[in-house]
Amino acid sequence: MAVLYFPWQGVRVQRERDPAVTLRVIVHQEPDIQQAAAAVGAATNYRYLNLVRKSIRLNAIGPHTWEAEVDYALPDSTEVMEISWSVSSRQVRITQALETVAVYGDPRIDAKGLIGATLREGELVLEGTDIIVPQASLSISVPVPPEYASMPAFVAKMVAYTGTVNKDPFLGFPPGTLLFNGAQGRATFESNPQNSKGSISYEFSFEPNRTNLKYGSITVPFKYGHDVVDVEYQGNMPGQNKLITQPVAVKIHRVYPFVSFSGLL
Repeated sequence: MAVLYFPWQGVRVQRERDPAVTLRVIVHQEPDIQQAAAAVGAATNYRYLNLVRKSIRLNAIGPHTWEAEVDYALPDSTEVMEISWSVSSRQVRITQALETVAVYGDPRIDAKGLIGATLREGELVLEGTDIIVPQASLSISVPVPPEYASMPAFVAKMVAYTGTVNKDPFLGFPPGTLLFNGAQGRATFESNPQNSKGSISYEFSFEPNRTNLKYGSITVPFKYGHDVVDVEYQGNMPGQNKLITQPVAVKIHRVYPFVSFSGLL
């Protein structure tokens, strides 16, 4: 397996009319030049600041050892990132209201904001109600990176990202708010993978982070967007055949792993 080394002095920056950056990488323990180039491509981002990767050049400097230079420059008109988004709505069933604003008559259940709470054979049943909530999606299209030529490896990379959430800020979106739903793309190839043409679209769902969520007397100070809330209720029967139920615990569950999305760009 190739071992990569990034010397601290391995970045050259050109700050003239056409800005450019060259990143120097040393590859050890790899006899094949194509495998060495693939390892460098997988270890370096396609984008560097506002620049895009243009080429990977390798020179043998010893047995199974290569010096790679990764060149970045301004994108041309076909390499511009495109972002599209939409905000729609979806229907979800809830059992907890924001608040109960009025009560008429003498209900058998003091439900503390529970919706559709009834007693059936001594058991508490929650019917809930359907409401409309926002649903935001984001699509980002980028040019085909050179490593796309290694189709199985690139597809495996997309599979690994699918069903994960950003652990760091990504394109201005705070950590925990973007869920990676998958990718799709199309490309044409020439003999040199650097000349591949096409684009890849990354699909995300956006859910804002929440603060100061109220569940009865319990306040949840913070919840990441794609974490799941689980409310535990407890009831008692103090007399007059009336059930009093209230939240006694709120659990925040993480159902998606948090990863860095920096490798997508």
